[in-house]
Amino acid sequence: MILAGDVGGTKTRLAFCRLEDGRIIRQQTDTFASRDYSCLEEVVQNFINKYGVTVDKSCFGVPGPVVNGEAKATKLPWHFEEEQLSKDLNIPTVKLVNDLVATAAAVPHLMPEDLYVLHEGEPPGSTTEGQSQNRNSGSGNGEDVIGVLAPGTGLGQAYVSANAGQRYIMASEGGHVDFAPTSEVEVKFFQYLKSKYDRVSYDRVLSGPGLNSIYTFLKETGFAPEPPELEKRLREEDPGR
Repeated sequence: MILAGDVGGTKTRLAFCRLEDGRIIRQQTDTFASRDYSCLEEVVQNFINKYGVTVDKSCFGVPGPVVNGEAKATKLPWHFEEEQLSKDLNIPTVKLVNDLVATAAAVPHLMPEDLYVLHEGEPPGSTTEGQSQNRNSGSGNGEDVIGVLAPGTGLGQAYVSANAGQRYIMASEGGHVDFAPTSEVEVKFFQYLKSKYDRVSYDRVLSGPGLNSIYTFLKETGFAPEPPELEKRLREEDPGR
């Protein structure tokens, strides 16, 4: 049995999978509130015990850079180490990858029904002239580089590039780059965030907590009145989720 995990600052999703004719079949998926646990081992052991499954291999996408089989979460007090996870959980093979590397690996396999267009555009090389230029330059059909953005507890970034029929995934911690406002409203929003934090990165803007900050900023600056029912929900629930 294969155990796959998507570890996030807010929630951790675990799934049991099996291989069938070269395809990965997901059998059981559970979601856990990350901050309810002291470490990843505790979450995984809970999941394994619940279903009484023996795991042979596992891979976890974790929220932070992975170096020599180790990682430290950027939004959680968790430390990950492949050898320690293997020992503590009695799983022979454990692999850690950056969470956006895991996400990016799946993107080329998405089907048309999985996609939703946020902003219409014209793909590079969609014209006859562009296609000719692409073929001559060896740059492909406009699908050689895929950018991956994943707003969550923070802002994950990665990209997929293709060369000679092979795909390469590049991890990135670009969400920690300084936020650069480009309009008067964005400048005011930056100043609003700067009054709360020592440093304002894109993590503070394009994320679950960031959306809450945008909403609060627009409300406090009188951009629009707040509906009473929404005010009640935000007061009673966790707006970052």
